[in-house]
Amino acid sequence: MIGEVNLSFQLAENLEDPITYTSVERKNWSINDEMKSVNTGGKDADKPEAVINIWIVDLGGLSRGFAQMPGGQSETDGIVIDYRCVGIDGSALYPYNKGKTLTHLIANYLNIHSIWGTGFCRDDGVEDTPIHNAPNYGCPTYKHITTCSDRIVQEMTVNFMDNSDDRCTNMFTKGQRNRIYANLVPGGPRHSLIAPR
Repeated sequence: MIGEVNLSFQLAENLEDPITYTSVERKNWSINDEMKSVNTGGKDADKPEAVINIWIVDLGGLSRGFAQMPGGQSETDGIVIDYRCVGIDGSALYPYNKGKTLTHLIANYLNIHSIWGTGFCRDDGVEDTPIHNAPNYGCPTYKHITTCSDRIVQEMTVNFMDNSDDRCTNMFTKGQRNRIYANLVPGGPRHSLIAPR
C-alpha cells in the first residue's frame, strides 16, 4: 500500500537567481495570490513552466500554506508556505518543523488533494486512500475511525496529505504516487518540470 515516490529536486539551473530575497513593506499576507505579483507588493513567478516557484511569507497563522494545482494561470503557479513551516531548523516551529508541510504542498501542486478531498467527507480521487471526515491534527491515536460512513473505516492519519504533525506523517499510497507520476509523464500537465537526462 505504501508508494515510494522517489522524486528529487534541485535548485533551478535555468534561473539567474534561483533563490531571491525580496524586501516588502507588508508583514502579513492573506490566503490569496497577492504575494505572487509585484503589482500587489510581492514577487512575480519566474519561469513557472520550468520550475516550481515557492513563496515563503508570513501568513499570520491563517494557514500553513497553499499550492496551485495543475491547470491554473501561469502567473500564479506555484506554492505559498508560511515561514514557520520551512526547513528543519531556523524559523521552523514545532509541530510543523520537519519539512512535511512542503511535502504536502508539493503533492497538491502535483495534483494530489488533501486526503479528505475537496471538502469534508469527499473523495480525494485516489482509489487506495480511505474517506476522511476532516483534517486531523496532532498525532491521532491508532485506528482513528472516520465519521463519514456507517462502515468502520480507519483514517490514514500518517499520510502526508492529512494535517497531522510532521513527526506523525510518513507516507503516500501507491495510488497517490501513480497520480503524481501521471502529471510528470510526456503529455502530463507538469512534464515540463522534468530536467533532461
